[in-house]
Amino acid sequence: MNDEEREILQVASVIGHKVDISLLSMLLEVSKIKILKTLQRVEQDLQIIYSTEKGYQFEHPMLREMLYREIPTILRQEYHLMIAEELAK
Repeated sequence: MNDEEREILQVASVIGHKVDISLLSMLLEVSKIKILKTLQRVEQDLQIIYSTEKGYQFEHPMLREMLYREIPTILRQEYHLMIAEELAK
């Protein structure tokens, strides 16, 4: 997994088991198309996430938790704040 894929998956892990692509795009300030292409590549190559009708979700909760815990606490808190602000709109 390259750095770009890891970052996308880590931020996706903050969102939760089911990944909201629009929210992920906003958090990373990256286009939805780029995120979708990256997630498609990760799905094909690593099989740690899979696509659904509504987006993507993690293959296993423990994998999501591992990626989540790799994020420094202060950064993780900032992502949570940004998610809360976006959902409150």
